[in-house]
Amino acid sequence: MKKTICTTLTVLFLGLSTMMAQGLYVIKKGSPVAFSEANYNKMMDGIANSDTDYLQTLIDNQQMIVAGKDIEVYLVDASFTGPTIVRMKGQDLKLYTTSISVKPK
Repeated sequence: MKKTICTTLTVLFLGLSTMMAQGLYVIKKGSPVAFSEANYNKMMDGIANSDTDYLQTLIDNQQMIVAGKDIEVYLVDASFTGPTIVRMKGQDLKLYTTSISVKPK
């Protein structure tokens, strides 16, 4: 009986977690966004060192952008210590940004 209750609660929790993660979010205007995890690490290094020339080089090399408007996305993986990974609405493009750049729509 206890095993059945634990299993049921686990399934309900996983289902609720999945439903919450599948909602629509936006990357806020002005937020830094990278196109891969490696580029995210470079971007964060440039931000941490306030190296605007380096960040501009990453933009010029199409390794990152600064969101010019809110970008509608779906949450793929959220992290407070690493990149928050999102997928653009209607596309198969994953983006890497900070957790504070993403908000529910």
